[in-house]
Amino acid sequence: MERDDARRITELALSAATVECTEVYVGTTAAATTRFSDNSITQNLSQTDRYIAIRSAIGNKVGVATANDLSDESIRQVVRRAEDIARAAEPDTEYVPPVGPQDYPDIPAFAEATAVCDPEQRADAVAAVVATATAGGMRSSGSISTSADVSAIANSLGLFGFHRSSRFALNVTALTEDSSGWAESSGVDVSRLDATDVARRACEKAAMSRNPIDVDPKPYVTILEPPALLEFLEFMMWDLDAKEADEGRSGFAGKEGTVIGQPSVTIRSDPSHPECPGSPWTNGGVITPKVTWVEQGTLKTLSYSRFWAQKTGKPFTGSPSNILMSGEDHDIEDLIASVDEGLLVTRFWYIRTVDPMALLHTGMTRDGLFWIEKGRIKCGVRNLRFNESQLRMLSQVRMMGRATPTAMYSRGVVPPVLLDSFQFTSGTKF
Repeated sequence: MERDDARRITELALSAATVECTEVYVGTTAAATTRFSDNSITQNLSQTDRYIAIRSAIGNKVGVATANDLSDESIRQVVRRAEDIARAAEPDTEYVPPVGPQDYPDIPAFAEATAVCDPEQRADAVAAVVATATAGGMRSSGSISTSADVSAIANSLGLFGFHRSSRFALNVTALTEDSSGWAESSGVDVSRLDATDVARRACEKAAMSRNPIDVDPKPYVTILEPPALLEFLEFMMWDLDAKEADEGRSGFAGKEGTVIGQPSVTIRSDPSHPECPGSPWTNGGVITPKVTWVEQGTLKTLSYSRFWAQKTGKPFTGSPSNILMSGEDHDIEDLIASVDEGLLVTRFWYIRTVDPMALLHTGMTRDGLFWIEKGRIKCGVRNLRFNESQLRMLSQVRMMGRATPTAMYSRGVVPPVLLDSFQFTSGTKF
């Protein structure tokens, strides 16, 4: 869908509207995934879709309707459905009307190479992975996915926005008889993907993990590599809601403006970051803001919706558009060299909330847990379960490496971190 197509569709929807306030969201998505296991491709999927969503408001009575048929008559019908729902709806006491025209920034988030990536190209990437794993006598599994999206927004106040984005991700697990290793690469432009390098890193982890030992579960000096840190931070960032905190329903109650981490810790969001770009707009068409959440260890702000920002007189932040944590000018080898005894974690698995009021979470290590002794990786370790709070973790940061792009559930650029203590509670098997 091109800009002119999006403009025509949104104008048709707005011309069919009869209520005082109408918002139109329209877009297309094309996604494909190739999965592999035991050094063979097992599945190839592709999906294309298109959608239109109408949000109609009569005062503060709101109705939403969606469709994936973009014919003229379907567009008119979905507008009528949204309006009918609004008429029948109970008042929404937290409804905030959309904004008028915005000067959206141009966020470069699209690569043609990713949009046109075909099954043969994905198979070539898998072949490079398999060749690397086979050469090391290992089995490989994982997936490579690509997507290309077009989105547009418009409303009855004259707003219009158009945005194109693309994304690729390759993750590889390398397996031996008694160990595993994992690595990933993701970004906007698939032509920058080096599948052989991803496979090499996964295989190196698996090789170093062979003949793992058991260690007693207890707090250890711990290095979290970027994928482990990002996944753990994501659970904290999802809990930043200011309304919940102000009402005493979250672990952040009373903590805004207080010190929650070491002075070296700064966490931001910036939708224009070139390595993990976001959307130009967020709630109600507002320009997605750049936000500093934690600055030199102090929680500067929580996540304010438009409703709660107006109610409290605080600046609107929206939810985090990405997770950017400043690092330091160190290689991960520098962090390892600083550890007399401790653990190195490649990534986590199956993180779940234990106590939301304490921001306490549990989860497991996976695909590369290592024992460090006298500044060197000595051997692999059998996986452990942890119980830990992100607030305690941020207070334990001793040293950081250079921030690098990574993606788990969110997109981020975060460093490896050396922690004075991270709490492991038991062994685990899966």
